[in-house]
Amino acid sequence: MRLLTPAMLISLLNLLDLLINIVAVRIIGMSIIELSLLNFAWTIVFVFFVKIANRLGDQGIARLQIILGLIGVLGSEISLMIVVENREYWLIYASYMVHAIAYSFTRIGVNAYVLENFQSSEWSSIFKKISRNTLLFDAVLLISISRITIGLFLHGFEFFIGITLLIYFLGVLKLKEPVFKIERILNRIERNISTVITSVHGYLNLTSFENFNGSFIPYYRMLQPAAISIRLIVIGLLGFKIGNEFLFTPLPYHFIKTLRFDLNQVFQIYGIGKIVAFILYTLFQGAITRKIVFLASIPLRLLTVYVILVSGLDESAIAVSLGFLYLANSIIDSNLYLQYVESTGGYGTGTYSLLSEASSLIGVLTSGFVYSVYGLTALLTLVALLSTPKIVLALRKKDYELY
Repeated sequence: MRLLTPAMLISLLNLLDLLINIVAVRIIGMSIIELSLLNFAWTIVFVFFVKIANRLGDQGIARLQIILGLIGVLGSEISLMIVVENREYWLIYASYMVHAIAYSFTRIGVNAYVLENFQSSEWSSIFKKISRNTLLFDAVLLISISRITIGLFLHGFEFFIGITLLIYFLGVLKLKEPVFKIERILNRIERNISTVITSVHGYLNLTSFENFNGSFIPYYRMLQPAAISIRLIVIGLLGFKIGNEFLFTPLPYHFIKTLRFDLNQVFQIYGIGKIVAFILYTLFQGAITRKIVFLASIPLRLLTVYVILVSGLDESAIAVSLGFLYLANSIIDSNLYLQYVESTGGYGTGTYSLLSEASSLIGVLTSGFVYSVYGLTALLTLVALLSTPKIVLALRKKDYELY
């Protein structure tokens, strides 16, 4: 449950995010430009509140942030329920903006929980496991809704609110910080010393002993490679997030209005995509942070964007392509985040989220305009151009082992 609970919390917020966007398009009748403005409002609120969450996260505070996330998500769900019943246009803005508050505290709370409760050598594997579990829970939720039909789900929305309460209460019980919050301090010391002599792991042991044929042999661990420039990581993140918004912001509108899928089909496409991504992520989990995989994920992402937006293929092909796109995005996002964590010693994870969402502002604001005025080919071309910085990061990435 230590890693399942964080994944369930994030999955709930992912589902609520999609629900709000679909309600905005289908029930409220928002245009693609209005949908972009709605997502822009979400980003503005997130950028503001993630600063607060970041300060709490750097102090190692996890449980309080989960409680604040619970308050926010309940407010968002209750507002959305009123929107569905009364078709209140402006109330959907309130629902989505409160969702942004819930997401900021929950996400940074989960990060703080991991960074304070696990050794720095485990951070990579823990974050990958949480990402994989999140994909699975996303798939289960989305396909379940497509089977019971979205209309019945919204009619019994109070039941979903009850599930939210249960999972968040579980999060409050499970996601607690240690008494002595020292792991990130030790990691920063290790990172600084490694540039001079050798790396320090866990508890400041400069040497280790290995049992070899019954005798103990001292050895020094290999020096860690120097961290990649934060500036280069930020540039890569900027291109990645803008490109993502060019696709994911108009995607519900594209499915519902352009391809004319019904709501159950939309949820099924998203759900199958998550299952495909989960299977692929499980198969490639051990290699996700490898240089060659990072590099290969970039053209894979471009190919899947083409299939989803431009190719005109059927629902099944789009769903499978969406799964490959989720995998490519997870690989890129994981590598960017881990490069950032390595460069900062685990501090300022909220700053990463802040930079991530701030860079999304450009994509959110312009995606609807580009989609409606210049068309899908222009979107694909821009996504390709914005991938260039990630290629540089992938080429500069070093695969190394600790001995």
